[in-house]
Amino acid sequence: MRIISKYIIKEITPHFFISLLTFTFLLLSGTIIDITVILITKGIDYSQLLLIVSYSLPPLLVLTIPMALLLSLLVGLGRLSSDFEIIIMRNLGLSTIRLFLPLLFIALICWAASSYFMINLTPKANNSLVNLMYKILTTKATTEIKPRVFYSDFPDLTLYIDEVSREGEWKKIFVLYHIEEQKYRIILADSGYAFADDKNKRILLHLNNGSWHENPEPGKYDYAKFSAYEIPVNASSFFPSTRSHKSDREMTLAELSKEIKQRKRNNMPYNNLAVEWYKKFSIPFACLVFALVGFIFFRQQHRVNRFSGYSISIIIILIYYMLLISGERFSDKGYISPFLGAWLANIILSFILISLILFKNIKIFLRSLLPKVTKRVVVAKAEVPEKSYGARKVRVRIRIQKVSFFSLWVLDKYFLREFFRYFFLAVIAFLLIFLVVEAFDLMDDLIANNVPFIVLWRYLKFYAPNVFYLIIPLAAMTGVLVSLSILSRNNEITAIKANGISLYRICLPILAAGLLISSFEFALQEYILPSTNKKATNLRREIRGLPQVSYESSVNNWVFGEKNYLYNYAFLDSDKNIFYKFQILQFSDYTWQLKKRIFAEYASADDKLWYLHSAESYTLEDNKVLYKKKNLFRILLPEDMNYFRTEFKLPGQMSFLELYTYMMKLAKKGYDITKLRVDFYNKPSFALASLIMTLIGLPFSFMMGKKGALYGIGISLITGIFYWAFMAFSKSIGYIGILPPPLAAWMPNIFLAIIAISLLINIKT
Repeated sequence: MRIISKYIIKEITPHFFISLLTFTFLLLSGTIIDITVILITKGIDYSQLLLIVSYSLPPLLVLTIPMALLLSLLVGLGRLSSDFEIIIMRNLGLSTIRLFLPLLFIALICWAASSYFMINLTPKANNSLVNLMYKILTTKATTEIKPRVFYSDFPDLTLYIDEVSREGEWKKIFVLYHIEEQKYRIILADSGYAFADDKNKRILLHLNNGSWHENPEPGKYDYAKFSAYEIPVNASSFFPSTRSHKSDREMTLAELSKEIKQRKRNNMPYNNLAVEWYKKFSIPFACLVFALVGFIFFRQQHRVNRFSGYSISIIIILIYYMLLISGERFSDKGYISPFLGAWLANIILSFILISLILFKNIKIFLRSLLPKVTKRVVVAKAEVPEKSYGARKVRVRIRIQKVSFFSLWVLDKYFLREFFRYFFLAVIAFLLIFLVVEAFDLMDDLIANNVPFIVLWRYLKFYAPNVFYLIIPLAAMTGVLVSLSILSRNNEITAIKANGISLYRICLPILAAGLLISSFEFALQEYILPSTNKKATNLRREIRGLPQVSYESSVNNWVFGEKNYLYNYAFLDSDKNIFYKFQILQFSDYTWQLKKRIFAEYASADDKLWYLHSAESYTLEDNKVLYKKKNLFRILLPEDMNYFRTEFKLPGQMSFLELYTYMMKLAKKGYDITKLRVDFYNKPSFALASLIMTLIGLPFSFMMGKKGALYGIGISLITGIFYWAFMAFSKSIGYIGILPPPLAAWMPNIFLAIIAISLLINIKT
């Protein structure tokens, strides 16, 4: 019996560790890309990089250990079932419970490990990660500020820096500081810098030699000069997760219990904290729930396909985490208790699995009571009479026909069918995992900001195309590795080579499929992603409790013109060519001091002649303010109406041609477009990634031999994460000007293509 138990454990364990690495690397991929960008653009050292990765692992392992256990059980037991080994064990007299014991042993180990990570390590890791990221992003905040760009993401202020010295000091600074509703102050300074106030978790802007200006009401104008001025900035503008107190995911069990008691005494809502307390036990318990799947496998009397485990595991994981998210949401709304909210997924899934087990017993019981109903019909096999051919000799002539290069369409269709089968399976699996983890990550913000659950659903709907766009290259490589490795395992590749068909000929339909996928990916980024990314960004900001982003330049825009003019308007009516709430700031020709300020209810232009209606003018001369008010001001300005028709978008929200047009407009206005040029060249580069990943997957699949599908998935994930990290690194050094933009965008593709071609040349065909 020990031999059987060891054999089952030995079959499950390799699949578990491969699955654990696969899921962990997959979920860590986004973090790897982010920290690679931070490493380059913010100059952090490698020790901090390793700390970020180590702090990110415990929360991920809490999720991936149960997922890896489920997948390893389904794949491992699927292999035993497909080779009839489970049926043989049952026929030897081994009971289902006896066969289930080694699975229960593995599940208990996974439950203990997951509980340790969840209760002891995850709160500390989350808190340490928040503090580390705050330290990095605040101490390096000045490196994020680029000259000649208006930054409006900060709470209560808009910041503009005209230039940055080599030492990092800001020159010619403009700040629009909102003091209170409908009241703001304009601050101008010759120089300044930002530094972190760690004690109060904020950033301070220190400004030198400038002036501040207020216009509290029509006809009244206040201003004063200063030698030094400090403005506090909320650190959440750089890192939204920064808080003066711990979040529920950063609290230990003792801290959660203390906070719950305190809220109860103060009659404050505490359901979200109670759910988090119960989740520390319910999520690890999923390991024991998933183990019931193995019990069902051992009760099967028929053979189960080994590859059905992949799709079944993804479906169960999706159901489990969606139930967990729903339970947490229902508990926060007060529909169910916190205990039930945290344990809802375990209860429902356990009920389903136990029902399947009991149904099997009921079926056997009914068969024993009603033998006449369930009797088997034995069909006698027809005997085929043997024919006697006497002593006649039979000659067999074998003719080997030369295979034409273009006469393998049936074989090509077979390869393409297998490739696309596993390609679509990988797409669905990766997409669902990404969306479930994203929903799980946003759940706390959804509850804290009292956002309806439908907003999360809408966000995931618009976020899915972008995830789909990112995982297509990974899925393409997975399709190649899994399909060809299975063909090698079944000796089909060997049979094809024995018939004189080169491996290079086998690669052609797969490469054609990779090119087709790359074409589809380029079309996706051109026609679908620009609109869906906009909607997803605003919905995510709504869930996070951040203000909505306006992508139209016609709303609350600040624009620097020529000859020291700065313009602002609340709204631009493009049909009537009218600016509403138009404002002009004119600076001195030699100093960064305000010379004149004009307000107008609305404005229009005839070429460079502007008409300012219901206007007020304030001229600052010798510490005096000259005030004028007219129904109509006529003024010549360096800019015409077309100068202001620039729409602000992120590169991911524009098509290839839109990004080029937008980039050229900004270049004419003197803005630094280095980063946009890298993103511009990256669009076709990343679209071609599917072909590159397909190309590099071909030699790896032939080199793997008969190691199996999970090894192929693991290799594809590691290669994909390497590609993403390399791409982030290459783009980052392109952003700061170390590499030319075309080379920065195409370097990962060129590097992987060279490796793939070198490996293909050295393979025995």
